Amino acid sequence: MFAFLAAHRRELFADELFADLFAAGRGRPSVPVEVVASVLVLQTLHGLSDREAVEALTFDLRW
Repeated sequence: MFAFLAAHRRELFADELFADLFAAGRGRPSVPVEVVASVLVLQTLHGLSDREAVEALTFDLRW
């Protein structure tokens, strides 16, 4: 799953699909959509809490 998401996340989670959810020019730059969506998929797959998902994203290079 890690390799599949790394290879295809831009096609699966295109910026255009989520453009209306992110206001341009307001606030700090957002985390890329494909990263957020990939983390949510992996979080659900592994049954992790939000805190555990953040830790995995920070310390596990596969994420």
